[in-house]
Amino acid sequence: MQPGLPVPEDELHAYIDGALDPARRLAVAAYLAAHPREAARAEAFRAQREGIHALFGHVLDQPVPERLRLPLHRARMIWRRIAWAVGATSTVLALVFGGGVLQYRYHLPFPFRHNTVMTAPHELPAPSSDDRTGVLPLARPPSFLRNADI
Repeated sequence: MQPGLPVPEDELHAYIDGALDPARRLAVAAYLAAHPREAARAEAFRAQREGIHALFGHVLDQPVPERLRLPLHRARMIWRRIAWAVGATSTVLALVFGGGVLQYRYHLPFPFRHNTVMTAPHELPAPSSDDRTGVLPLARPPSFLRNADI
């Protein structure tokens, strides 16, 4: 701050409350010493602050009444339940969306789709006649593995 510029009102209140750092406090004190009208205004703020503390200072040490604590506790419980519900909903949505993306990406059949054809072991193709080893030919890999970008 420049020495000739006025002090903002929030800094003036912080000066009166003793909440300014020492360097800034010195600058405000020097400004008030050079400007008596602002010093009188600051003194009026200080008198108002002391009057409020004289009237209501004893209330600061009293415990919060039960009638004021219960609504606060209920509000916290409601917000806690809302937070749990939002968290559970977002988790379910993420799992459903992630499963849909995986199913789309790898063309996996949905587990309960009725048109999925399963091959029974007795329906496997018979070995070819020229196969003398007696080993069955390997089955073709599923389509999602054949076209994978591995």
